[in-house]
Amino acid sequence: MSVFDYDYSPGSGEDQVPAGGPAVAALPATQAFSAQITSATIGASVPAGGVARVPAAALAPAAPQAPPRVAEVTLNLGPTDQGRRFQVLVSPEGGAPIEAGGITIFSHHVHGPTTFTVPLPENLAVTAAAPAANVPLDIRVVPLEQAPGAAPSTRFRATATSPQVAQIIVRTN
Repeated sequence: MSVFDYDYSPGSGEDQVPAGGPAVAALPATQAFSAQITSATIGASVPAGGVARVPAAALAPAAPQAPPRVAEVTLNLGPTDQGRRFQVLVSPEGGAPIEAGGITIFSHHVHGPTTFTVPLPENLAVTAAAPAANVPLDIRVVPLEQAPGAAPSTRFRATATSPQVAQIIVRTN
C-alpha cells in the first residue's frame, strides 16, 4: 500500500480480516533424488525400475505437518496399455520389498510419458545407516498378472511397445 500511497477508509472490511496468528516455522525445502534406471522395459512378470541414493537423514520420520515423501514414477505408455495394472515396490539397502502403491492405466487417451506419484512407505528400515550416508532405494514397477480365469493375453509379454520406466524421482523434505 505504501508504494502506491493509498489507504482504506474505516468501515471498508477490516473487521472481516482475521488477526494474525502465531508465527509458523517454515517447512524444510523439498529435496529431489533421481534414480539410476537399471531396467526400463516392463514385461510379463519382469519388473523395471532403478535405484535412487537418498541421504538417510531425508528418510528419517518426518514432522506431522511435513509433506509426504514420494516416488514420482514416469512411464512411457502406449494405447495398448489401457487397463494395465502395476505395483510399485521399494527395497531399502537390499531389504525385503515394501509396497508403496499401485498404478492403474484407465484412460484410453494416455500415451507417451505419464508421471504417477506414490507415497514412500513409512516403515523403510534405514535406521542402521549414518544420517549422512546415502541409502540406496531400489524402486521397481511390477506388472500385476491378469485376474484368475481371464483369457491369456499377448499384451503381458515384453515387446517393442511394452511400457517403459522413463524416470523415477524420490522427493523428500
